[in-house]
Amino acid sequence: MNNDELKFWTMTVEEDPKLGLYVKLPKDLLKTLGWDENTEIQWSETDVGAETGEYKGFVVERVSDAKKFSGKDD
Repeated sequence: MNNDELKFWTMTVEEDPKLGLYVKLPKDLLKTLGWDENTEIQWSETDVGAETGEYKGFVVERVSDAKKFSGKDD
C-alpha cells in the first residue's frame, strides 16, 4: 500500500462502568483488516504527530499478530 492508498479512521474511546474503556471499530475498517467481531485485539496509546505533540492516539493490533512479532507465546 502506498501513501496514496492510506486510510485513516477516527474513533472515540468510550467507557463502560463494568467493562472499562472500549472503542467501536467501523465495519469498513474490520473488512479492510479481515477482522470480525470475534477477533481478539489489543490496543496501546501513542502520540500522533509526535514531533509536534498534536494529540493522543492509539494503535490496534490483532493479538495473534502481536504475539508473532513480539516473540511471545503467552
